[in-house]
Amino acid sequence: MVKKSLCLSILALFIASQAEAAEIWSEPSKTEVWSQPTKTEIWTENWNTKTNTQPVDTKKSQEKQKQNLNVNDFIGKWKLWIPGGMTSYYYVNSGNYAGSKYNPGASNGTLTINKDGTYTFNKTKGKWRAAKPGEVYGAESAIILTNGPDKVDWAVKKAVKKAESKDGKIVLLWDSGGKYTDGSKIWIAGSEGTKTK
Repeated sequence: MVKKSLCLSILALFIASQAEAAEIWSEPSKTEVWSQPTKTEIWTENWNTKTNTQPVDTKKSQEKQKQNLNVNDFIGKWKLWIPGGMTSYYYVNSGNYAGSKYNPGASNGTLTINKDGTYTFNKTKGKWRAAKPGEVYGAESAIILTNGPDKVDWAVKKAVKKAESKDGKIVLLWDSGGKYTDGSKIWIAGSEGTKTK
């Protein structure tokens, strides 16, 4: 009987200790409802206290842009060249690479740009103007040959590569008729030019 009462006592202590632990563990805690909107304060501080209300003189601004364009870099006679390039060939059935071939460049005649705002591009004669800022992508300065060969506008800009620009090379780009999403023209490189002496 002692064994039985000892076992019952141990069992009672075990159950009591578990019940106490369960009560502590299961006590609810007070929480905020997560779906309540948070309070947002509106910030009304004025950052721009010195607003410039003077009208911008666009003619003066355009004249300043024209002055920044060094047209003397473009004035003169240019020998034009269409650069060569590699053409890769692929098998029709498999699409696997078959080889490549170098296609040599070719002469593209001459371009003469005069100080008086006229030009002669091979047999085509016309007028040129300074390009508007951002009109020719990637060009700090450029001119536009209006109504050039094939009755499209051509842009003339300095060569991008430093080694080429030191030699005074230019790049001719023709107006593809396409536009980027920002509305600016898509110019396609057509020729390169070196100044004749």
